[in-house]
Amino acid sequence: MKLQLTKKQVRRVARRTVEALKANGYTCCLFGSAACSMIGGNDASRVPNDLDIVVFTNDDLELIKKSLEDKHDRFFLKDGKNGPYKVLWYSICWSPELNIKVDILKPGKDLLGIPRIPSNAISFYHCNIPVMPFLPLLILKVQGWRDHRVSRKPWYRKKMPQDKGDIERLLSMVDDGDDLRNYMWLEKWFMKNANKLVKAYVCKFPESSETWRSIGFDV
Repeated sequence: MKLQLTKKQVRRVARRTVEALKANGYTCCLFGSAACSMIGGNDASRVPNDLDIVVFTNDDLELIKKSLEDKHDRFFLKDGKNGPYKVLWYSICWSPELNIKVDILKPGKDLLGIPRIPSNAISFYHCNIPVMPFLPLLILKVQGWRDHRVSRKPWYRKKMPQDKGDIERLLSMVDDGDDLRNYMWLEKWFMKNANKLVKAYVCKFPESSETWRSIGFDV
């Protein structure tokens, strides 16, 4: 019988990955669907299929992933499908086998458009798991929706309903603390991209416009 991931297992892997990175001297935080699940509570969303973690460093990501594999027996690397890079996995159970993919990424305009996050802006959930602040987390979710929408790969396009569900859940949580004026530290290139992404999302889902305006976007 094939085992299914649980939210408790995802949180445990997130915590252990963060601890391993911290032991190597890295500051990091979660984003993506796992982060959305963290901030939304136990009933907030589906169980994430993987973990997305941004590490605030200039070090080579392949070396970071290799160091995790070398120092911790539950981390292991597989060849990537498209390119010379390796994909990091974490073994939750040896038999029957249950693994979860752990994507380690870096911030940068020319990479995946992930902004740098000041350490004092990082939020913490579920026994000190660091999570990206609300607004950049939301914008990167919209970016993922846009990327999946324009992709020619069927398996990417199938992710759009999941993206929309995460985005709708986050929008339902918006309060006065999520005003753009509270995120003046975000880099200009990121906010320029954010405005384009929000307009594209509102064009597709105009019923969301009021919430975006309450945050401070001109839509």
